[in-house]
Amino acid sequence: MGLLNGAKSFISLLTGEEPQADTFPDDWKPKTTSFVIPKGDSKTDKKTTKKPKKGASDSPSANQLTPELRTQLIERGASELLVLLQREGRLIDFLEQDIEDEDDEDIGAAARDIHKNCRKALRKHFAVAPVLEGVEEDDDVTVPKGFNPEEIRLLGKVKGNPPFKGTVLHPGWKAKKINLPQIAEDVNTNILAAAEVEL
Repeated sequence: MGLLNGAKSFISLLTGEEPQADTFPDDWKPKTTSFVIPKGDSKTDKKTTKKPKKGASDSPSANQLTPELRTQLIERGASELLVLLQREGRLIDFLEQDIEDEDDEDIGAAARDIHKNCRKALRKHFAVAPVLEGVEEDDDVTVPKGFNPEEIRLLGKVKGNPPFKGTVLHPGWKAKKINLPQIAEDVNTNILAAAEVEL
């Protein structure tokens, strides 16, 4: 299953997409283009069996991906991303610390380090870009007919049919490239960070 496929499943959860299979092609992207599973050859001779082409995937098609397996993919992906951000940015340490009685100056200094390290991890393993490129918050835009509702969420009173005129509240994010280390399937990703004991 690995970190790469698990992470893609988790991103699918965040973006509202359904993963198409339990493995993904290397050029996987969020749903700006659709991943089409090739159909089988209905004219295959019953007496002979075609050998799969070199590099062909044996993964099940989307309709063979059970809800249980889909849930496992998403949960594993969520855990693996937390492992990554904890290891490289100590994000969980920061979020789980009680800061109610801490000085703003101390919190700011800690947050600066967490931000720097988590941003470094993000840029190391992901290439992200705005969904609406070339615009900023508060810019006026026109949402065209046939827009993808998974990419653009309309807020406020929606009446009639597109095109719609509106104001950008957030340009969104999409993953253009994912480059994550592989993790063995037998690794327990429920352990987000091992306890450390000095002898």
